[in-house]
Amino acid sequence: MLSPKSRRLVLICLLVIGMCHAQDIKSENEKGNAEAPAVVAPKSIRTRTLEELDAKNRRDRELSDIATMLKTIPALQNMEQRIIEYLRIQKRFGKLMDDLKDASSRQADIAEDIRTSLLDTKLTPQEEARLHECRQNLKSFAEQQQLMIQQIRLASRNVQNSIGALPPPPSYTSRAGIKMNLVGTMPNAFYVSSTCISKDLFIAASESLKLQQEPNLPEANAPYAVANVDYYQASTFCSWLSTYEQAVYTIPGKKVFESLAQFNMFPNEAVWSSTEWKTDDVGQIRAIERFGVKLQQIWDPKQRLSSEQFIGELPIAHYESLGFLVITPAMTGIARRWQLLSQQVANEP
Repeated sequence: MLSPKSRRLVLICLLVIGMCHAQDIKSENEKGNAEAPAVVAPKSIRTRTLEELDAKNRRDRELSDIATMLKTIPALQNMEQRIIEYLRIQKRFGKLMDDLKDASSRQADIAEDIRTSLLDTKLTPQEEARLHECRQNLKSFAEQQQLMIQQIRLASRNVQNSIGALPPPPSYTSRAGIKMNLVGTMPNAFYVSSTCISKDLFIAASESLKLQQEPNLPEANAPYAVANVDYYQASTFCSWLSTYEQAVYTIPGKKVFESLAQFNMFPNEAVWSSTEWKTDDVGQIRAIERFGVKLQQIWDPKQRLSSEQFIGELPIAHYESLGFLVITPAMTGIARRWQLLSQQVANEP
């Protein structure tokens, strides 16, 4: 027999053990509840699915509106305005693609909530049916969104092709402030500077090269004077200009001058040519060979320096009435137009 004191001790121990066991059960239940996925109310899922339906309808209307606008753009006579409208369409395509990406992310979250909610054994048959309906709607949304992405990509390529098919602009102003005029028609078209390179621009380029910094370009209304430079200096300027403009600019050759003459585009000054001067005169040939020099061709259509249109001169020569033009492919003007109009549309709200 246990003494009264011993019985009290046994009872206390049993009580403590029981309390610990109850606490363990409570902890296990809390742990289980923490690990179990949160069940989202079917009503909330249905509301979010309906919101996705509204968003889908808005995207459908936007794409339909874009398709209508695309039909009207070719009727615009102004080429720049036509490109601007095409660029605005491309901008709207970009926003639609972003919207589709966001929609796919939201719908993936809804689909996961539907999966976890269907695990709830307390769902009524009506709630379960609505969840399955929402799941089916999400599947339909996904299929339609993939189709819309394909439609946008195809339409975007067509817009790009339409822009590429437009003729180059008749003229443009380069980043350095040089006005370039279009000569001829595609695919043989090119641009030529409207005047000889100015003295102020040549000085700005030389300083830029020397100091390795951005040029201090002359004002548009600055007094004009022809750059009094030799052939090598003109070539150096073209190298600088090509780097600055991110396009190829060169000194024209004899074939280009012949094209300019056909279009009655004559410079006021004699200009350097990239073509080496050749002569049939035996005496001149012997003199060139004797002194071991190379002569560069000069085009002098207004006979500022000679009675001949094409003459030969030492590349190191320079005269006040001798300048140089620059030429660039037609794609340079197309790219410049694209750059300026793209910036304009990008800055629009």
